[in-house]
Amino acid sequence: MSFKNKLRRLAERVVQPLVMVRKALIGGGRLVVSPAVGGLKYLLKPAATWDPELLRVAGLLVTPGARVWDIGPSTGLFSVAAAHYAGPKGYVLAIEADIDAARLLYRTVYLQPTDQCHIKVVPCAIARSSGFVQFAIAKRARAVNAINGYGSTQTGGVKEVRTIPAVTLDDLLDHFPPQLF
Repeated sequence: MSFKNKLRRLAERVVQPLVMVRKALIGGGRLVVSPAVGGLKYLLKPAATWDPELLRVAGLLVTPGARVWDIGPSTGLFSVAAAHYAGPKGYVLAIEADIDAARLLYRTVYLQPTDQCHIKVVPCAIARSSGFVQFAIAKRARAVNAINGYGSTQTGGVKEVRTIPAVTLDDLLDHFPPQLF
């Protein structure tokens, strides 16, 4: 491992416990972020560099009054942008399996401007059938957390495995039909 990679890993471990509020680039909302969930970019980089392509997609696809499902929102960057573009008559459902990320999302919800739609956080995984699944938390790059047996080589290994509830997309649609929110 190179010196640069060792230094980065050390920095990740040292700043992991930090939780901070950062201004979102779109719509005046704010994000509650942590390097433990979103990585160092939320601490070290300006908002304009976090994920400009994701924000561009939100601007292209989300229209006033839209009903948006953000599956795996992590820090909620897309959810906050979607809430802005959907406006007060829209709705954003943020479905996050990582309870640490969901905890930050709940705090983010309360920091949004009142002229944007509500973001509803649902802490669960999406699976083929409802029940419980084993959810692997990555040692680094928590955006690549995954149900055991799926995932990526970018995890840096598995930090822990948690048992969490899982629902199907059909279950979510039954509980959150578009006409009700």
